[in-house]
Amino acid sequence: MGPGRACSGPSFDFGASNLGGLKMEIINNEKENLPDNAVEQLLKKVTENELIELLYKKSQYEKELENIIKSQEDKVDFYDKAMASDDLMEMADIAKIIKHKGLGRTKLFKFLRDRGILRMNNIPYQRFIDAGYFTVIEQVWIDNNLHEHLSLKTMTTQKGLDFIRKQLNKEKE
Repeated sequence: MGPGRACSGPSFDFGASNLGGLKMEIINNEKENLPDNAVEQLLKKVTENELIELLYKKSQYEKELENIIKSQEDKVDFYDKAMASDDLMEMADIAKIIKHKGLGRTKLFKFLRDRGILRMNNIPYQRFIDAGYFTVIEQVWIDNNLHEHLSLKTMTTQKGLDFIRKQLNKEKE
């Protein structure tokens, strides 16, 4: 594309009279990042056509990035809402949500114990509770003789779900 021809991108005036000023504006914006004699070297090496091509490629790249950002907005919004949620989930539900082949509640507990995240009684170590990945609740259960017993149950937060998913992905690598 030669000087004076319009391009389909941002609306720049590529008329021959404006190119010298545009070229200097770009160089002046980058001047502080360059060595002392680099401006003179750039003025000699960069032709007007090369400058037009670089600006066009830059605008195309920026458009691609904007499209990627727009396509990810819903996912980012969902993720932000999920991470802010106070809802707790049982380990069986976590295993179903993650959909890791062959992984159910029991194998997920074993996986987390093997990684030093849960103790042998499936209660998380305190640092993982403090990080907001898990919480422990008290649960009452009744035996066959109708006696009440208190037990502890590990519950997972949304942040913990993301943490477990990342741990499983590390395992795949």
